[in-house]
Amino acid sequence: MIVADLSLAWITTRAAGTAALLASSGSVILGLALAGRMPKRRGRLGDARTLHQAFGIATIIALAVHLGTLALDPWLAPSLTDLAVPFAMDYRGIWTGLGILAGYGLVAFAISGYLRRRIGRRWNLIHRFAGLAWALAVVHTLGAGSDASQPWMLAVVGLCVVPVVGLAALRTTQARRRRAAATDAARTTAARAVRAAAPERPDAETRAAALHARAGGAPAPVRRRPATSVAPPVGRGGAPVRPAAPGRPAAAAAPASRGGSLWAHEAPAHRPGQAA
Repeated sequence: MIVADLSLAWITTRAAGTAALLASSGSVILGLALAGRMPKRRGRLGDARTLHQAFGIATIIALAVHLGTLALDPWLAPSLTDLAVPFAMDYRGIWTGLGILAGYGLVAFAISGYLRRRIGRRWNLIHRFAGLAWALAVVHTLGAGSDASQPWMLAVVGLCVVPVVGLAALRTTQARRRRAAATDAARTTAARAVRAAAPERPDAETRAAALHARAGGAPAPVRRRPATSVAPPVGRGGAPVRPAAPGRPAAAAAPASRGGSLWAHEAPAHRPGQAA
């Protein structure tokens, strides 16, 4: 068989593994962008979701080709157990085991996107672990890949890792800001409710007297300001004006120290020839 040739099988395996890494990275990048609500328009949002699902399907196809060509490799000659059970292969067992776990996770998360309605609200929580499966795939590439030390392979890995890390950091920052804003709003609402329900605060002297009494001493007298009174109206000569009966004008009372003749005190000085 043509694919049984060592060089062709190995080249196909490496190419399929690299394609799976690129496709899964694109799916993770779009997933983070959708979670961060970066596409604002509805049309772009729908396109991003479609492309996100397309990258998931491409990841599954690339992984299938990657495993199929590994099974046909005469030098490696893996068994079905080596390809299906993590950490069972003798060739770089830890790194290949991590790759198998990553493959299971990427396939499961890609399929779960089509079962979102059936899974319900738990889907968001489960889908967050897709980043963990992607991280295991990156570690598998660097640990088990025969081209991991090549500059072009390091460039491919960097092209996949840098956008994912940047978007993850941006999403974390946005989540913290939203939580801080929600906390501040809750505190402001609670403070307003407390101020609205709190009784009127006493003045400084009343608070001081209360503190003095709590300290064990005798309650200090509270000084109150005297109420301001309005002086009654006075008439001519300083006499207070008596309240008038309804329908009659008010009359000034005669001063007590000047007798009872108001005419005598209010009249001008006696002129010559005028009787007192």
